[in-house]
Amino acid sequence: MTIVMVPISGAVASGRYINQSDIENVFGIDNIARWSQMDNDVDTADTTRIQQAIDTAETSVDDSFRNSEYKIPFTGTISSTIINWCAIIAGAWLYQNRGHLDTGTEDGEKYDRRLKAVREDILKYQTRIKKLDVAAHNPSSPTAPHFF
Repeated sequence: MTIVMVPISGAVASGRYINQSDIENVFGIDNIARWSQMDNDVDTADTTRIQQAIDTAETSVDDSFRNSEYKIPFTGTISSTIINWCAIIAGAWLYQNRGHLDTGTEDGEKYDRRLKAVREDILKYQTRIKKLDVAAHNPSSPTAPHFF
């Protein structure tokens, strides 16, 4: 009996907060496939690089809140805000690290602006201008001075 190993087609990268389709929903399936490749002649998605982008994005968001009131990693139902942040960071990472350089291009500037908007939005949550609906770091701790 001969055993033939067939690779699983349609493999999808995923993390704690997002998966490949979340990035594709923001930037498009074809763009993510192209940006994930280091070889500009290949147009299929490189799930290893997409996984690296997801890991980088999720770590970046976690690190942004590591010393905050929020429990990291985020648990439970992940809000669309966190999913959107991670998807934009991951897509921008793929675009910026795709193996060739764009300087002063309209697309590059557009993705830089989206990344800047994510950073500004995260800052609003870090400074408590906005509040995430996720578990607190230590919900039993008082949130105001406690006097006896």
